[in-house]
Amino acid sequence: MVLITFLQHTDPLLPHYRAEEFTFPRGALSTLDRNLLGDLGSFMGWIGATVTHGISETHVAHHVSSKIPHYNAWVFISVHSTRFTDQRTSSWEASAALKKRLAASGLFLEGRPSGWAEVYRVFRNCKFVEDEGNIVFYKNANGLAASRPIIPGDAASDSGIELEK
Repeated sequence: MVLITFLQHTDPLLPHYRAEEFTFPRGALSTLDRNLLGDLGSFMGWIGATVTHGISETHVAHHVSSKIPHYNAWVFISVHSTRFTDQRTSSWEASAALKKRLAASGLFLEGRPSGWAEVYRVFRNCKFVEDEGNIVFYKNANGLAASRPIIPGDAASDSGIELEK
């Protein structure tokens, strides 16, 4: 669980807000959904999602509405039911709808699939944040950040994530 939490809240692309810039929506959207064990292929990704009830795949929705417990995030939808069969497919409706809405605003909070390789990559690229600045990003051991805030005029963007390079 510690590694899942680490990967949901730690990534070079995620902003960190100091008190002057922090709002609930910014804090809630400073996390990522990841496909647990997805780096080992689609079958292992399915196993990871099933065993953990989608805890890693629906994390952003949980942050936006913390009353959505992870174990209820996986909804079964009847596709075709007869008296003798009940064919159902799994779906994370709330998470999918939120991702669609955020994508329309240019915000994509889907991280790379989770696994040991991703733990290593994030650990190597997220060493520290600067002491100064109200919107900061992790920097690697060389002091380089993968992102920086877009500050139009004197106000920070809603996401704090640089989308244009």
